[in-house]
Amino acid sequence: MMNYRMLGLTVALLSVFSVIALGAETAPKKAAPKAPEGYVIVEEEDWLVLEDDLLRHFHQARESFLKKEMKVAASEIRKSGAFLKVEAAQATAESKKALLASAHELEKLASDVKAGAVKSAKDLDDAFVGVHLALARHHHEKAQAAQAKNEHKTIGHYLRAAAAHLEQALAWAGHKSEAAVISVIDGARVVGGKLIKGAGWTVDEVGKAIDALGKEIERLGMKIEPAKKK
Repeated sequence: MMNYRMLGLTVALLSVFSVIALGAETAPKKAAPKAPEGYVIVEEEDWLVLEDDLLRHFHQARESFLKKEMKVAASEIRKSGAFLKVEAAQATAESKKALLASAHELEKLASDVKAGAVKSAKDLDDAFVGVHLALARHHHEKAQAAQAKNEHKTIGHYLRAAAAHLEQALAWAGHKSEAAVISVIDGARVVGGKLIKGAGWTVDEVGKAIDALGKEIERLGMKIEPAKKK
């Protein structure tokens, strides 16, 4: 089943759509639903690929901060916040709350960075951990929802996205990944790849991959969230 997103046309997202347009020249696409005026339809898996831009903005923000280029750092952080607001529109109530909270945190961080009120790059790292954790949970929920509908390719895309965000959350947190966690992340990627290709997977291994990844996401959340409240 082909899934699509309907996105408002805003200046903040124009660069995203230009990337999609370039890819459309070489990849044949099935007809998408017609979008109302002022909106654009984006295929779900294309949007997931573009989440790589989020990581790029984070790294550019940190690099600019360390160079004391505070306006540039703030701009990169704000771009990430805009992305989260769009993502939140497709989330369940709980995930939407977490994604919007992360977007608000990024907006405040951007303002503080621009004003020179942030003294340590760790403040950026901590915010980025929260973003990746929220996205990992969101994509894991989407994988579960797709599982309930037997949308196997969609499960694969969201399973791999959740695994990628868990890995990034661990990296920004500075946690040394345990062998067991690495195994779960790698396993989710492998199963996700099989689902996307449409061959080589079993119902049992899909269920185990989703459950194991969910447990690791929540385990990290239990470590990170209490520390942020202190």
